[in-house]
Amino acid sequence: MNLIDLATYLFTALAVLGVGLLLTLRNLIRATFAFFLVLFAVAGLFAINDGIMVSVAQIIIYVGGILLLTLFGVMLTHRRGQEVPAVKSHQEFISIGVGMVILGGSIFSFDQASFLQIKPISSPTEKVKAIGVYMLTDFIVIFELISVFLLIALIGAVFIAQQSKK
Repeated sequence: MNLIDLATYLFTALAVLGVGLLLTLRNLIRATFAFFLVLFAVAGLFAINDGIMVSVAQIIIYVGGILLLTLFGVMLTHRRGQEVPAVKSHQEFISIGVGMVILGGSIFSFDQASFLQIKPISSPTEKVKAIGVYMLTDFIVIFELISVFLLIALIGAVFIAQQSKK
């Protein structure tokens, strides 16, 4: 096992730990910091796999922008340190079913994708151009799904904030 493999396992473990904390923590500030851990680990995985530009964009856009916006939003709602109330829903089975359908569709999509057919690129200019071409042609569906998931997360945050004011 070389150093790159060890770093990959470390960043993967950090991402899984952060997601686990994010899903189980009831304190919004701590959950936001767990989200920071996830985003930082993903940026590290991008950097290890020679995606320096994507890694820097991840840090600047998500860690620097969206995460700080979320943190300030939590702090400005005067709910600092408060725990998120446990939600009892009668629609648990429906939400589990929808989640399983999304998971199955994601696994099927990744199984059908042709990630291994991408040719190596030599110069940094070609890398930037290739990233743009891939994001707007081959990976447009994945790119849009990620943006929809982010939108759903933001709508959920607004919904939680509105519920607490009632």
